[in-house]
Amino acid sequence: MSVDPTQQPGPDQQEPAISAPEPEQPGPYYEFTPSSNDQAGNAYPPPPPAPYMYPGPSQDYYPAASAPSYGKPLPPLPLVDAIAQLPVQFWKILSKPGPRPFAEEAGKAKWNITLVMLIGFTLLDGLLGWLHTSLYPITAQSLAAAAATTNTNGVDLTKVFAAEAAIVTFVNSFGLFIFVPLGFLIYQSIAFGIARAFGGQGSFLTQSYVTLLVYLPVGLINLALAYVPVPLLPGLITLALDIYGVVLAVFAMMGAHRLTGGKASAVALLPFVGLLLLACCGLFIALVPAISSAVPPQ
Repeated sequence: MSVDPTQQPGPDQQEPAISAPEPEQPGPYYEFTPSSNDQAGNAYPPPPPAPYMYPGPSQDYYPAASAPSYGKPLPPLPLVDAIAQLPVQFWKILSKPGPRPFAEEAGKAKWNITLVMLIGFTLLDGLLGWLHTSLYPITAQSLAAAAATTNTNGVDLTKVFAAEAAIVTFVNSFGLFIFVPLGFLIYQSIAFGIARAFGGQGSFLTQSYVTLLVYLPVGLINLALAYVPVPLLPGLITLALDIYGVVLAVFAMMGAHRLTGGKASAVALLPFVGLLLLACCGLFIALVPAISSAVPPQ
């Protein structure tokens, strides 16, 4: 039986329920994870810009806020370029005394250029020292004349002077091949320990590198002055250069370890005292046999 849609439903008839529309089902959900690089090779999404930081002492090479700021170090160089730029570095160190040049040049510290400078200076010092002792030999008579002493209490000082001449000749010629690197390592070890005790921040390599920037040009000039045939002048210039070298060594410790002037002076000077005492003890031990043979038996 058909139902007339215009006819009102009777009591025995119910109005057909109109069903509510079903909610629309969402489709498949895919989580979008951007890749680290887009097709052009750029980072996606781009990283947020870094906040601007005002430059200050904490952004220097050594980040300690309490350390003095002497500038930022320069980047290291390949070995060939580092060797080629050594004359420029020497001139910069000698002509502009202060901690800033050393702090800048400290960034170029590498073991290869440090060993090249140390070995090169050892070879030059040893060869020129051997040549100088060959041209101007040291004899027992020259030492006796310099000491201006005579035999006293029956002691034969000739044996002592002969042993001393042999020791000085060896130390100033072939001994330089041994004592130059050995003394350098002892000095650097003592200085590095003192610098660490004072709060120094530089490394052993950095300290050795900047120290060689001082002693290499000063030492080469002193070696050249030994062949100047002018009385007293080479000695006076050598003395002035040695004093200037000590001042530069203080600046080198300031730039390498970011130390103040007082602490850097202790770091640079105290190892010299230790080396001097060690050399005196070594000379005395070497002269003991000659002194024993020079003293007549009682």
